[in-house]
Amino acid sequence: MEPFKNILIGLDTSELDSTLVRYAAFLSDHSSTEKVMFVNLIRNLNIPSDVRKEFPQMELNAIAERLEEIKKTVKENFKPKKKVDISITDEKGQPPRMLVLANKFDADVIIVGQKKTLPGQAGTTMRLARRAICNLLIVPETVKMVEPKAEKLLVPIDFSSYSKLALEQTIDFALKTPSVKIIVCQNVYSVPVGYHYTGKSFEEFGELMLKHAKENFKKFI
Repeated sequence: MEPFKNILIGLDTSELDSTLVRYAAFLSDHSSTEKVMFVNLIRNLNIPSDVRKEFPQMELNAIAERLEEIKKTVKENFKPKKKVDISITDEKGQPPRMLVLANKFDADVIIVGQKKTLPGQAGTTMRLARRAICNLLIVPETVKMVEPKAEKLLVPIDFSSYSKLALEQTIDFALKTPSVKIIVCQNVYSVPVGYHYTGKSFEEFGELMLKHAKENFKKFI
């Protein structure tokens, strides 16, 4: 298991930013975090070419204004209990650019928001989840609290080596987070096609699958 040392946070000047920044501080306090990078990913500002020619500083001023807003949000909400190095920057590009930055920054975890009603691209988090080579913390817009907290952690497991890594990471976080009271391991099993050829009913074969799942869980733990 690798500890969290470098955290990358994607911000976009939306209402969700303050929550993401507070989660960055929360994660910093309960991990081995050393560096935190806040990034404002700038997509196309939709300034017509003729307007851009007439007002050449317009885009630069807009980007500078966004960066100042990001800095203000970080200053107001990033208050970890230990010293960490922070950097705030802006980058031009589409959401996949976050993956390039994560690799460049050697990020151990990326923190992004998941939007449903707020402006933004809802599919971004799914693309990051499929392609990121590091850990990913997705914070939904419905989470609105003054201070982030963690009391119950759910770990989906299939008894593989990947499940082992996930559980080890969870245990490490729980040991550093006094508020965590319980870790729930969830294994989803199914009755295979062709079960009826064994002479057993669906319910009977389901009980057999459950028995094997419980035995595998004991070995896994």
